[in-house]
Amino acid sequence: MAVNPVLAPIGRIKELKAQRAVGTFRGYDNAVFDVVVTIIVSHALWIFAVIVPLIFAAITYHEVFGWVLDGRT
Repeated sequence: MAVNPVLAPIGRIKELKAQRAVGTFRGYDNAVFDVVVTIIVSHALWIFAVIVPLIFAAITYHEVFGWVLDGRT
């Protein structure tokens, strides 16, 4: 999951190269748009898959074990 923001655009670029070889390439404007949207979506999904659970885990850890760190008994 950590490499998805990097690998997703690479896969999309390979697909666009294959389209150009076959002759179904739609143009560079659409290709750039597709790659940029792929990067944005893959980063957004990465945030929801990695960062949000880490924040939830940190909040849960603080609620369960926070009294030890605060010095309360």
